[in-house]
Amino acid sequence: MHKSSLTPEIMRIICSEVLEPSDPNSRRLFSRLARTCRAFKDPALNALWSYLPSLKPLIQCLPSDLWWLDLDSGNLTFRRAMLPADWAIFKDYAARVRTLGAATNNTPVFTIFQGIDFEVISVLSCTLARKNALLPNLRELNWLSGSHSSHIFLQLFLPTHLKRLNVSFIFWGILSQSVIASVPTFSSFVTEFKCPKIPASSVSAVSKSIRQWYLLERVEIGMLDHLALDHLAILASLKRLTLHLPSVTKPDSKICLFGPSLPHLEVFARSMDDVRNWLRPMYFAPFLFTVTFDQPSGPPALLEFMMFISQRFSTDHLLNIWLLGSGLSIGSLRRDHLAPLFQFSKLRSLDLAGFNSSGLDDSDLWLIAQSWPDLLAIGLGDGVKNEAHQVPNTTLNGLVVLLKRCIHLQDLGLVFSTSLAGNMTLERPGGGVCNSNITTLSVGCSPITNPAAVAAYLSAILPSVTRIKSVANNTEWAHVEKLIPLFASARSQESSRSGIA
Repeated sequence: MHKSSLTPEIMRIICSEVLEPSDPNSRRLFSRLARTCRAFKDPALNALWSYLPSLKPLIQCLPSDLWWLDLDSGNLTFRRAMLPADWAIFKDYAARVRTLGAATNNTPVFTIFQGIDFEVISVLSCTLARKNALLPNLRELNWLSGSHSSHIFLQLFLPTHLKRLNVSFIFWGILSQSVIASVPTFSSFVTEFKCPKIPASSVSAVSKSIRQWYLLERVEIGMLDHLALDHLAILASLKRLTLHLPSVTKPDSKICLFGPSLPHLEVFARSMDDVRNWLRPMYFAPFLFTVTFDQPSGPPALLEFMMFISQRFSTDHLLNIWLLGSGLSIGSLRRDHLAPLFQFSKLRSLDLAGFNSSGLDDSDLWLIAQSWPDLLAIGLGDGVKNEAHQVPNTTLNGLVVLLKRCIHLQDLGLVFSTSLAGNMTLERPGGGVCNSNITTLSVGCSPITNPAAVAAYLSAILPSVTRIKSVANNTEWAHVEKLIPLFASARSQESSRSGIA
């Protein structure tokens, strides 16, 4: 091996790039590497121990006469006192840990004490001097408290330079509130904080912690008090704010202004009314506004929500609006629902895939194209199952208008009628309109009866499409997906022979 490859930084990069933490074979390989190659020992051990789902591996690295597995409880427990020599081994491995705890969909999935006897945890907490965190170089902690008694151990895992903290308490009370309020005292450089489920009684304690962090870049949280929101609003470092809004009818009414320094606002809520009620006193200027709803809303609520967006968000900064979920509207999406958003003339993407779009027609697509000529992505109803077998009012003509005026489109989802394709007589369908940027077309529940004719038409206006997504994995649309490249290739060859560019 060349000497330059033996520098610590190069070795660290090699190990971090090659190791797959979730792959047992990869971990076994690095374990052997650490034992057989002196140059690789420290970098390989650092990579192996950089992520731990729980503390169990740390206990198991200690001398075998110190611990044993209780077959009745399935927990590791101590059989003797922990001596200074044992601590030296523990500290050597503990210093290598950078991430502790497993998380799925940003939520801790089990306690880090899984499979460990409570006495072992008590020994670790009592023996170690509090001025040193149990894992001194920890940078990310995914903490799930499964019982009241485990709350007090959180402070053991709060080194000064902790960056990412993901907290989930199953039981909230005075103890958990006290612990969460004290976190900034130990870890003052947190840049990412997640605590999405907060009961009303604990909002004040969590808000107090938020107000003591000044380097936050990403926050995922339940609702906060107005002082914490004011603090977040002035942070130039904040790049993403995710709010999990409760269905409570007494939101804070104080006005809060978020400037353009916050690029992404994300909201999870039960309904559109909940979002309006909680965010009514706030004003935003993000580039991206994402909302995920749990329940559908009727046309009046949808109209009020669209008007709310137009009143509370800066028309100069908002470029992307994504309203997510499935079957989000009781009734059809109409022109008057979209009208309040037309003032966002710089819009780049609009995701309304979860709304029934059967109330829109070709003239509405013309208005959309006229209002948002810089669109890069749009989804209208392509995520909805058409159980009522409603015939869409948008057609291939409307699709052509959209492609003609929105020349930068890269992602397209639209439910449309394909009946016009059977009457195609022009040599160049769509009047020569052609978009080569789009490679995936989402058609939702668009009806189709003549796959060959539809493929011939789409191959002229969307020659680069290689994938078509339909809600029910329609076999007819799968046939179109296979035919489009063939038709596009044939048309390209014919144009080359005739000298047509």
